[in-house]
Amino acid sequence: MRAARILGGAFGALVGVLAAAYLAGAIQPTAEGRPGMKLAGELVREPVSDWGFSDADELVELESRAPWGLAHSVTVVCASTGAELYVPSVYREGGGWPEARRWNRNVVADPDVRIRIGGKIYERRAVLVTDEAERSAA
Repeated sequence: MRAARILGGAFGALVGVLAAAYLAGAIQPTAEGRPGMKLAGELVREPVSDWGFSDADELVELESRAPWGLAHSVTVVCASTGAELYVPSVYREGGGWPEARRWNRNVVADPDVRIRIGGKIYERRAVLVTDEAERSAA
C-alpha cells in the first residue's frame, strides 16, 4: 500500500510539472524538428496588412490544436506576398496531405492557428490554397 501511495504521489508530481511547463510555454519547438506545445511570446492583436517583416525570419513556429485539446507547435518556413502570409507543407520524405504531418491533420480539424514570428504571436485562421496560380506565386 505504501508503494502505491509513493507511486501515485510521483505520478501526480509529474503531471503537475508537465502541466506547469505547458502553461508556461516551456516546451517549445526546435529548428531541428522537435515539436513543442503552447507557444510563448507577446500576442499581437492589431491587424496585419503587410507580412513583409516575416521575410527576416527563415524559420517561424506554428501552433495548432490537437483533437484532444492540447497545443502542438512545429517549426516551419513561411513566405509573404505583402498582404498574404503562406506556410507551405512540403513532403520530401513522401506521404500525403494531410495524413503525413500531425500539424496538417490538426489544421484540417481546427483551422485556428497561432504563428510566432520574431518572438511575437499572431492568431490567424489557416486556409488551404487550392488555386495553382496562387500557390505558384507564393
